[in-house]
Amino acid sequence: FLRYFCSCEIAGNFFLSMAEKFGKTANECSHLLSYALKWFKAIYYTNLQPCKSITFLQDLENRIWLLSHDSLSQTAIVALSTTTSISGSNKDTKAISEVIGKLLDNGDISKAEALCSQFNFQSFDLALVKFINEYLTVSKIEIPNQISEHLKKKFHDIN
Repeated sequence: FLRYFCSCEIAGNFFLSMAEKFGKTANECSHLLSYALKWFKAIYYTNLQPCKSITFLQDLENRIWLLSHDSLSQTAIVALSTTTSISGSNKDTKAISEVIGKLLDNGDISKAEALCSQFNFQSFDLALVKFINEYLTVSKIEIPNQISEHLKKKFHDIN
């Protein structure tokens, strides 16, 4: 692409379409989308500005971020990686809730927070986990050892 002075938008669209059509695994898709992002940002040419909007570039970064997390279910990855933004539709809400649920099940509270932040999404499950964590920390309530150990295993980010 560089050799023939290809435009950034054409090269970026090429890698984006390759990811959508031929990316069979999350890893392949992530790499192809990363190339698309680099071209859209015009990082290969020093004098050019990005050829896509900041919103588009952020959405593409979100898709790459989602694909790079192994703990997510494949159906949730597919649902969210084909969505450029969370529009509030039932499909989008269900997909992101599923991803956040998987992250919380794996004890990845910080990743769930980052995902909510990136998509500007409010998760009841995450809010509940954070509230309980804060409540238990502030009130210094003693909980039975079995429950405490179970919570520590499930949510290793909780102090």
